[in-house]
Amino acid sequence: MIIGRIVHDKIIPIDKLQEKVQLAAGLDTKGYLSQEAQTRALDCLKRFAQRIQGLPKDSVKAVGTNTFRIAKNIAEFIHKAEHILGHPIAIISGREEARLIYLGIVHTLSDNNHKRLVIDIGGGSSEFIIGTQLETFELESLHMGCLSYKRFFPNDTIKPQYLDNAVVAAQREVRLIEQQLKKRGWQQCLGASGTIRTIQHVLATFYGLQDKVINYSAMKKLAKYLTGFNTFQEIDLPGVKSERKSIFVPGFAILLGIFKQLNINQLHYSDGALREGLLYSTVSRFCHEHEAIRDRTIKSLQKTYHVDIIQAKHVCDTALTLFSQVSTLDLTKADLYTDLLKRATQVHEIGLAIAHNQFHKHGAYLIKHSDLAGFSQQEQHLLSLLIRCHRRKIVPALFTDIPLTEQKRMIHLLIILRLSVLLHRARLDQAAPKCTLSLGESDNSTQTIAHIDFQANWLKTNPLTYADLKQEKKYLKAAGITLTFA
Repeated sequence: MIIGRIVHDKIIPIDKLQEKVQLAAGLDTKGYLSQEAQTRALDCLKRFAQRIQGLPKDSVKAVGTNTFRIAKNIAEFIHKAEHILGHPIAIISGREEARLIYLGIVHTLSDNNHKRLVIDIGGGSSEFIIGTQLETFELESLHMGCLSYKRFFPNDTIKPQYLDNAVVAAQREVRLIEQQLKKRGWQQCLGASGTIRTIQHVLATFYGLQDKVINYSAMKKLAKYLTGFNTFQEIDLPGVKSERKSIFVPGFAILLGIFKQLNINQLHYSDGALREGLLYSTVSRFCHEHEAIRDRTIKSLQKTYHVDIIQAKHVCDTALTLFSQVSTLDLTKADLYTDLLKRATQVHEIGLAIAHNQFHKHGAYLIKHSDLAGFSQQEQHLLSLLIRCHRRKIVPALFTDIPLTEQKRMIHLLIILRLSVLLHRARLDQAAPKCTLSLGESDNSTQTIAHIDFQANWLKTNPLTYADLKQEKKYLKAAGITLTFA
């Protein structure tokens, strides 16, 4: 955890807390997170929660990375963790993690135009980024980490063959992205986070390397030296704390494999990483940058899948107008819902690039399974739900994995989206008819009630829209929603 404040337009870290929970170590062979690992993490979050008490909701951001992405029972853990922390936890994709790592590093460096390769080795994944200043060109995440690579060292024993096997395995993983990284090229190589920091400290004190530098020749010497130990716990090196001994050799093997496969001779350690990237992405001064990233992601989707931009804009304008008329939504999260609705209107037709038949299903799949920079996995899931149900039949069962407090809000957004799409079905280059929307609940709060008012006689002079609304009423009724119109 890192806490910072703005001083003279700069973010100054004022507190850092770190505990080695090793959540990935709690994954069993079937991909379930053990209760013991969950307890370790929850106990850690209890201590973190005390430190952030009183901070505004919108100034705290918590994310989960690789273990959150792959654990099959992570929803159960997140529910407990969010209750303790008092803030939501976003699950981010590997590429989004890479982007945030780069953002954290680049703000700790001097401003130049060097093309940089950034490497971060975590517990379950390793990230690779190539960028210049704030712009990134390559964002990759590989499923190799210092915890997952313990499998190459049975019973935490160290043998030359075990180390060689781990290094070769890392090389094979890196080979998957080797050509695209080398094609981009880089002028400077940087490393971040605990594994690389520890290796750098060992090399600096053990072999007299200059501060914050790791070179290939020293790595080879250290590899030979490490095989002189029998087990992880026997390792006696400056800077390798007792809690890191169990993951130092696997992490070292990964970095050595990266050096070999990418022909890296020298790497510089950087203090910035994911936490710092989150800090910069959260602070209001950089919100415009975050929004710009989301805008670029949506524009890229529109371009890739040949979205009708004019149609999307008309639907978007109408949806935001209707949203502004509805007061039943949680106003404390109005910005979040506004953005979610806006993004859904912008890409609701991307499935047409695959097939017109069932295109809402194709579009939902694309959104859910793409790496979307600037969006968490939860946001992608909600976006995919809106797109999946924006036309034809609504499938209520798809919403059951959303907390009950969120389900009603998502249904309201869905009604607004469906009506906006319906009102622009003619695909005319003109605004929707003037109308007023109201949303409410039945007396026993078991049903959502929607009513839309048009100008006098408008529906009589537009019989096709009237027919569409009658059909929409049936679709909504099947999902437990009452629609009236006049």
